[in-house]
Amino acid sequence: MTNIWIKVKLKCQKKWAEPISDLLSDLGALSVTFENDDSAPIIEPKIGNTSIWEQNKISAFFTPDADFKHIFNSLKDSLPKNTFSNWEIEEVEEQDWQRLALDLFKPIECGHNLWICPSWHTPPRPDSTNLMIDPGLAFGTGLHPTTFMCLQWIDQHAPLQKVNTVIDFGCGSGIVGLSALLLGAQNNVAVDIDPQAIDATLSNAKLNNLNSKVATYLPEQLPSDEKCDLLIANIITEILVELKTTLINHLKPGATLVLSGILNTQEDRIKDTFGKHCEYVTTWQREEWLCMEFKKV
Repeated sequence: MTNIWIKVKLKCQKKWAEPISDLLSDLGALSVTFENDDSAPIIEPKIGNTSIWEQNKISAFFTPDADFKHIFNSLKDSLPKNTFSNWEIEEVEEQDWQRLALDLFKPIECGHNLWICPSWHTPPRPDSTNLMIDPGLAFGTGLHPTTFMCLQWIDQHAPLQKVNTVIDFGCGSGIVGLSALLLGAQNNVAVDIDPQAIDATLSNAKLNNLNSKVATYLPEQLPSDEKCDLLIANIITEILVELKTTLINHLKPGATLVLSGILNTQEDRIKDTFGKHCEYVTTWQREEWLCMEFKKV
């Protein structure tokens, strides 16, 4: 018997395509695709060549038990008025979604030595560090600029042998913390509000023989005395600000804090929020998104 997936469809302008995609992933989408009129949908274009059009159709695939009223209201509450339109929901056979992912999700190079590869692909560069993932559970595969910058930071600061523990706050598919493990970190604490993200992280950890080095928690379950050498949080600015005390309390003295999910208009707000407790180091930018690095003093 063929299983059924639920596809949410909506329309938006170019500037909102990536933020909406990111939010849908945070809300549990198994896959998010972009489509223009008379164009085939894409999931993972080559880095540096993100195919977003001026007017976009976005399709997000969810399991049938997803709370679509909550998803709709969360998008509406998180975005400016009239950001998206033509909200529709339809059923899709599982085999169609799987074939789309198999055809279109390609390996992604995330730096000089780090690749994110779907599990059925042979890594393009076997001598590089290759994180294999199962996109059937993926909340993020490295496409979005906020995720890509986190992976790029890890790649450029490898090897990470001095990192005993990395906390991946808002772990999604787990690829940020798992990449840190592959590049030298000893332990990964993955935290997310969504139990499906925890499942995805554990699945991808097992796929890469890293499950013995991974601990997963919902935020309220994370022990208050869990301290780390590196904390990476790829979450929208409003949530980063709300979590300020929590994030800082989990840093060892001298630990590195990497924050992503920040629009370029929000840099000063993040500096003001975290700069009172941490030393600002640098800011990276990709498109309109920022990734900011701090060090706990």
